Parts: sequence; C-alpha cells; structure tokens
Amino acid sequence: MDVGSGIAVACFNTVFNTVNTLLSLWTLTSLAASVPNSNSLLDTLSVPLIAVGVGAYSLGLLLEAISEFQRKTFKQDPKNQGKPYGGGLFSLATNINYGAYTIWRTGYALTCGGIAFGAMTFTFFFHDFASRGVPVLDQYMSERYGDANERSKTVFGTL
Repeated sequence: MDVGSGIAVACFNTVFNTVNTLLSLWTLTSLAASVPNSNSLLDTLSVPLIAVGVGAYSLGLLLEAISEFQRKTFKQDPKNQGKPYGGGLFSLATNINYGAYTIWRTGYALTCGGIAFGAMTFTFFFHDFASRGVPVLDQYMSERYGDANERSKTVFGTL
C-alpha cells in the first residue's frame, strides 16, 4: 500500500469512528435513551439491539484476528514463500478477513447508531467489498502468485 492510500484509510477510519462515537454519545444523553439507566454491563446488554451489536462486533474482531494470525504463521514458514494461504479460516473464504471486518464494523455501528446506521454501514462495506475490494485483491493475488492463485480460486472461490 502506498503512503497516500495509507493516509486515506487512516482518515476514513478516524471519521467513521468519530461518527460512531458521536452517535453513541447522542443516544446516551438523549431524553429518551434506549439504554437502561444502570451501571451494570448486564443491564446494558439486556437491550437486544446492543446485545446483537456487541455480539457481531466481538465475533467479527475474533474472526479477523484469528484469520490474520493463521496467515501470519503460514507466511513465516520459509517453505511457504510465494504460496497463497488457503488454510484455517481462509479455507472457508478467500477474503474471510474482509468479511469479518464488515461484521465487526456493522456491529459497532449497530450498537452506536441503531438499526438504520447499522444497515447503512453493512450495505456500504459489503458493496465496497464486492465491487471494489474483491477485484483489487484478486488482481493483487494474481500478480503476486500467478498460477498458484488461479488454482486456489478454483478450490476456494473468490469471496
């Protein structure tokens, strides 16, 4: 990734996280707060929307982290140099990490901004993944791994 792209990603994440934070503050400080007025985490998680959001957030982060650790372990082995990774969670989908990213981003938005913002976030990230992310990643993988990538696509598919 070039420096310009890295800066763009950092700016995007900063703006997106700020919107989520502002929405959660708005929810907590509004007169008709949907979150029970309690100091207990269990009371807060008793709100179904928050429970689903926190669950999606946790599941997505866990899947993304595990998949990246599995890939890192594979890449550290010198005998795997120049080979695409298709084991572990990546055996379920070529871009399992991006799918997990979409899940945790949606859970974060759902918890902070409610159903509408959660649905909008899911739609945005899924559309970006399907229309921009997959073609870019597929091109990168084809250029980097050549025939090995083509063989892995026939086994695992693109998504």
